[in-house]
Order: sequence, then C-alpha cells, then structure tokens
Amino acid sequence: MLKRPNGRECSIHRGCRTTLECVRCGELDCSRCMVQTPKGSRCRYCARRLKPLAFEANIKQYLAAYAATMGLGGVLGAVFVVTLYRFAWIPFLVVILAAGIGYLVGNAVSLATNGKRGRGLSLVATSGVVMAYTAATAVALFRPGAERYNFIDAGFALLFLTLSLYIAISRFK
Repeated sequence: MLKRPNGRECSIHRGCRTTLECVRCGELDCSRCMVQTPKGSRCRYCARRLKPLAFEANIKQYLAAYAATMGLGGVLGAVFVVTLYRFAWIPFLVVILAAGIGYLVGNAVSLATNGKRGRGLSLVATSGVVMAYTAATAVALFRPGAERYNFIDAGFALLFLTLSLYIAISRFK
C-alpha cells in the first residue's frame, strides 16, 4: 500500500479523499475499496485477476507431470491387460483396475507438480489415462490368442477409459 502525500478522490467513491493506491496499477482507492492480498493492497479490479497459488504451475512442472503420466500410463495399461486376462474370474476386476489406474495417474501428476491443480493439469492427467488405454489395447491385440479380442473386450476397455478419466480429472478441480 503506497500513500500519496496529497490526498485525492477515490476512483469509486467520489468525494472520499484518499492517499492509498493499488500496488499493481496505481489506482487511487479508499480503505473500503482496497483488497488485501498476499502481494499487497490492490484495487478491486486487480484483486479479481489474481489466481490462487494452487493453480499456478510452471512449464517445468507441466513437463515433469507429462513425462510421469506417459511412462506410468504405458506401464499401467500393460499391467491392466495382463492382470485382467490372468485373473478374469475376479468379479468387477475391470472396475477395480480402472479406478486404480485413474487414481495412480492423478496422484502422479499431483506429485510431479507439488500438489498444484487446474484445467491444464487435468489435461495432462487425461493424456496419461489415454496412454494407458492405448497401451492396454496394443497389448490386448498383440498378445497370444488375440483373435479372441472382440467387442465385449472393447466395451470393457471403454468402461475402463471412462472411469479412469473421471477419477484422474476429479483430482484437479
């Protein structure tokens, strides 16, 4: 909060004398109009434009999160198919594995970005889940006995994709 030696009128309340100005734009505002932020006193307009720190990830964090989700997504997709065909007799195994993949991909992005959130990071998590889906489809098609891959398997894969996406994205809202 900067004070000007000769008081002038507040930009919002005409007739109210003030010496306070916004540290960002220099607008004169009275004490009723000023908003206290972690970066100093700001006018209402400048205070509205501040993003919470939890939503400010830098490019290094985005790259680390993307690398983590691509690697983890590929591995988890392969593990998904192998586990699914080995233990197909376990009820709801697709749902359990899909939820686990969404959770692990979401946590990988969160750990890589030090707990940041936001739309961009949910897109990074989406790319990791899509990578897991792609890897699972590739392993399912090229494994021995792949001629048995049919529409039922594709339906389970889409269920897996939808559930995993929901769980991974919900972490970043």
